[in-house]
Amino acid sequence: MSRLSFDDFALHQAAFEVRFDDAFLVWDRSGSVWKQVIAIYKDLKATHVEPSKVLFERRGDHELQLGLETRRLGVAGMRPDSRLAEFGRVVSQFAEIAARTLEIETFSRVGLRVGFAKEFDDRVAAADALLTTGIVNLPSEQVFGLASPAIEPEISLRKEDDNNGFSLRLKAETTRLEFTPTFGLPSLVKTDTVVQNRVYLDVDYYIHAPVEATKMYFEDWIVQSFHIIRRDSRKFLGD
Repeated sequence: MSRLSFDDFALHQAAFEVRFDDAFLVWDRSGSVWKQVIAIYKDLKATHVEPSKVLFERRGDHELQLGLETRRLGVAGMRPDSRLAEFGRVVSQFAEIAARTLEIETFSRVGLRVGFAKEFDDRVAAADALLTTGIVNLPSEQVFGLASPAIEPEISLRKEDDNNGFSLRLKAETTRLEFTPTFGLPSLVKTDTVVQNRVYLDVDYYIHAPVEATKMYFEDWIVQSFHIIRRDSRKFLGD
C-alpha cells in the first residue's frame, strides 16, 4: 500500500464558532438578526426556534447551518467549497450582523474546525492506510496476545500558547447510518443501512484570547486559517 498523504483526503465539513459573554439582547433582537440574514440568504429555513437558541439550515448538495445562542454563534457546512470562499462570506456576513445588532464588543474564542476524509473498502484497509504514515509504530509480532490486524487506530494532540491553539485528530473509523421508515411507510420505503470505512482528519484551529469584535475580519481570518490548517496538516502527515 502506498503511503497516505494529505492529497488523498477530500474536504468533508467545516465549522466556525465564536463565543462571547451573555448577549441578553438575543431575547429582544434575534428576529432583527435573522431578518437581515434571510434578506441575503433567502434559501435558509428555520429548523429550531427557542428564546436562547435559533437554528436556520439550507439543505441540498452543500448543506449549511447557522446558529445563534446567548453565548455563541456558529456556522457549519457539509461538503463546502474547496477553498472555503463561500463559507467565509457567510460567516463574515452573519457574524458581523449579529455582533452589530446584539452590541457584542468582545469575542472570548474564535475557532475554525475542518474535517477531511478518505474512504476505503473495509476497516482493515483504512487502518493500514493510517499506519503507513509512520505516526504510530505497530510491532509486527503478536502483542497483548493478539496477532490480528489493527482496527480503528487513532492519534490526537493539542498545543496552545497565550493566544492561539489547535487540536488535531487522525482516526480510522467505521460509521454506520441506518434509516428505518416510520409506521405506515415500510411498504413504500425500505430500511437502509450505509456503512463507511474511512480515515478522518479533524483539525480545530482557534484563538482563545479576547478579541475586539470590530478588529475581527472573519472572511480574511478563515482564508488564512484554512491555509495554515492545510499547510501544517501536510507536515503532520510527513508530506
